[in-house]
Amino acid sequence: MESGGIDCESEGERDLPSCELEVEYSYTVEGQRYFGTYTSTFASESEAQDLLKSLRELPPPARYQPGKPEVSVLDPYRDAGLGL
Repeated sequence: MESGGIDCESEGERDLPSCELEVEYSYTVEGQRYFGTYTSTFASESEAQDLLKSLRELPPPARYQPGKPEVSVLDPYRDAGLGL
């Protein structure tokens, strides 16, 4: 993970919070470095902070499209099925 931040705002009639997490990440394919951005929206800042902390402690690998390594995704919930 290169960097990450959280931006929270109040929205709607009941002023429910909406927090957006944005993370910039990098990965290397055959010696070439690529960059990507992951964003997700959360109902609370604490949920967004929990994921950001997890990504800082154990960044998940980026998955990229074979033949087009500049096209990538980041799955921050990669360990959810393992019960970690």
